[in-house]
Amino acid sequence: MPNANRREINILDLVGESPAARSGFESARYSLEAAALVQDMRKAADGGRSINQSELARRLEMTPTRVSTIERGDGPLGPTYALLKRIARACNVRLSVTITPT
Repeated sequence: MPNANRREINILDLVGESPAARSGFESARYSLEAAALVQDMRKAADGGRSINQSELARRLEMTPTRVSTIERGDGPLGPTYALLKRIARACNVRLSVTITPT
């Protein structure tokens, strides 16, 4: 049953017209997308066997806390492309990027 009080909200309307606010929102969104990519790589690791954050941290020679931070999308910019490639290697998966016109 439809909710008569429910309405759709465009998230960009909440951010407002400020270029700085919109830029910050975009950066946060990209960080979350990269975080999801890292989670997917970890779950696809070693032919789909999946590894936990501690194992990924060991392979990357970083702390499990840092891996957790990356997977939450914390931080203003998210992981760099270089770090994403490093994570892919550690997970024994291939990271490929496809560029298509919009």
